Amino acid sequence: MHEETLSAVFEGADEGFILFNKDRKCALVGRRIGEIFGVERAALHDGPEADVLELLASACEEPEAFVALVKQAHEHEGEIAELELKRPMFRVVRFRVIPVAGGFIGIARDITRERSAERRSSQLLQRLEQITAIDALTQLPNRRRFGEELDREHGRAARAWDSYAVLRIDVDDFSAINTEFGIPAATRCSSRSPTGSARADASTICWRVFRAMSSPCSSPAPMRTARGSSRNAWPRRCRASPSRSARSATCR
Repeated sequence: MHEETLSAVFEGADEGFILFNKDRKCALVGRRIGEIFGVERAALHDGPEADVLELLASACEEPEAFVALVKQAHEHEGEIAELELKRPMFRVVRFRVIPVAGGFIGIARDITRERSAERRSSQLLQRLEQITAIDALTQLPNRRRFGEELDREHGRAARAWDSYAVLRIDVDDFSAINTEFGIPAATRCSSRSPTGSARADASTICWRVFRAMSSPCSSPAPMRTARGSSRNAWPRRCRASPSRSARSATCR
């Protein structure tokens, strides 16, 4: 009666069950265990433990990991591992071993869909993070990304007691383009600004700033603004404070 009850449970369960008795033979085999591992139940039932485990392990990407899991079952009750199966199709299976009355029960649960959903969710989150950090118009990092990079750089400078600088470049009277040529023209101008000569000009400016900060005793030459006027726009050198309570810098 007890064996009949177990057999009915094994047949109706969504998980795959297999029972080995104290004589090291496969006493009961559930319906799903054969489907998950791609083997006929008749080849498992009443077979020696070593032969049955070898047959199940042959469906795994790493057969040795499956065999090692079963061998450790008697030492660590409820041992659980995730296995990748290559047969009859790729699956991710969570296999649990529970020692019982000199033998053990193996429980296999197919979690392929769960892991696939987790991967898709992770990819979606990465995509959302990328989208929210990029301005849709200019394809440049937005204010949120700027804040993240600033915090990261400040932390690095604080740990190393190092200097860093923030360079801000404004385009004077850009709103005049909206007034004179219309918003569509200003949009096209903004969308082209990260490429071509504008990017080259930004690289030139950053190189000049780097040279000036590398030689603090030299007198910086004035830079030309977008309107063509000269302006002394070199930033002061800053040293980050190691304090974690607030972001601060000592400038000179």
